[in-house]
Amino acid sequence: MDYSNKKICGPMVRCSTLAFRLLALEYGADLVYSEEIIDYKMINAKRNYNELFKTIDFTVDGTEKPLFQTSEKEKGKVIFQIGTNNADRALKACKLVENDVAGIDVNMGCPKEFSVQGGMGAALLKKPDQVKEILTTLVNGLSIPVTCKIRCLHTLEETLELCKLIESCGVKAIAVHGRFQEERSRMPNHDDFIREITKTVQIPIIANGGSNDIKNDEDIEKFRVNCNASSVMVARAAMWNSSIFRKEGTLPLDDVIKRFLQISIEVDNYFFSTKYAVQQMLHEELSSVRGAAVLGSLAGEEIYQIFGMLDQYNDLQQRKEDFFRFSALKRKTEEAENDEHKKVKENEKLIVRHAKYSKKDFREGVYTPKSILNAYTIQNKLPKPIYRTEEKLPEKVYKSTLEYNDFFYTTPYWEPNKKHTEQAAAMVCLESLGISYKHEDQKKKN
Repeated sequence: MDYSNKKICGPMVRCSTLAFRLLALEYGADLVYSEEIIDYKMINAKRNYNELFKTIDFTVDGTEKPLFQTSEKEKGKVIFQIGTNNADRALKACKLVENDVAGIDVNMGCPKEFSVQGGMGAALLKKPDQVKEILTTLVNGLSIPVTCKIRCLHTLEETLELCKLIESCGVKAIAVHGRFQEERSRMPNHDDFIREITKTVQIPIIANGGSNDIKNDEDIEKFRVNCNASSVMVARAAMWNSSIFRKEGTLPLDDVIKRFLQISIEVDNYFFSTKYAVQQMLHEELSSVRGAAVLGSLAGEEIYQIFGMLDQYNDLQQRKEDFFRFSALKRKTEEAENDEHKKVKENEKLIVRHAKYSKKDFREGVYTPKSILNAYTIQNKLPKPIYRTEEKLPEKVYKSTLEYNDFFYTTPYWEPNKKHTEQAAAMVCLESLGISYKHEDQKKKN
């Protein structure tokens, strides 16, 4: 990984999602950073390949939004930024994504209260021993490049000493935001500090903090030259209009927003992340009618309607639904049939039959397969049926196995409805016992 001569889209909380990163790459960014992911959250995440959207999702049980998401489209160009104050925990978290990202960046510059109070971000700037331990542990423990992002300390001497320490840890580059911890974006950037840093260390320096003066691709190069930096990282200016990376010039904001919304559908971007990014793009017109409508939106279709993309949104949603119902279910059914045939040979007590439960066949709801089996169980004083239902992600489909009187009953199908798959298992059991579950037969019987 070469960090020289790069235009980089920087890490932004709630904004630097896969959809936003792909947008920046499409417009000409060379590298893109994820938003800061906290290590103690990441170590609890599980890696899943989402076959529908072709994404790799790292999710924590009980949450609907992926903690981190990537795809083949950003392979070799995405940098995973981690928030940490513990070397061992940081390494454990980074090992999870090591094969899916191009590099790791340690956040040592975030001035936000949640980060600093947790001993992360800018809190590390004055803890050189901790900085060294974290960076050397990652450099020695990972097979991909490690970098860090810092802010300037109050004196140039302190800043230079920190950068020399960081360089000695073996990192491949340092991103420098040219402001002090307490300084905010409206204040001038200390480009002079960055220039002096480039004269002191040998590794690439990535200049950051110039968004107030960056309006297009030419401005990015001017900022790089003024800081004597190897590369430039742009955050807020890219958030407002990602087409600043285009050599041909920026695009109208509406075009940028619509392209972002399109990509958001393609990768199933979390609604509130989509909404937040659109709000940032509209930062100068949030008080307008359209801006207020975006702020008040509560669902994806509302935002897409605002930008005249509702038909496109509905069309893609339907295609996603069709994929779930047919492609995914068909594939899983075929896999399940093969697996169950093998299990039948291995276990004679497992009975697998084709059975599909349809609610319209049991409209009165009295003689459902489960209720018929329960009645038979009570009448014959047999043990109560036990239903064990398995869920398969990311499709969210189910299959039940019914344990009854020392035998196991199931179908080869995965169903989108949990209750229906339990009824189907009961149907298999009743058929095996020679008990009719047909509505007409039950009415005659009673």
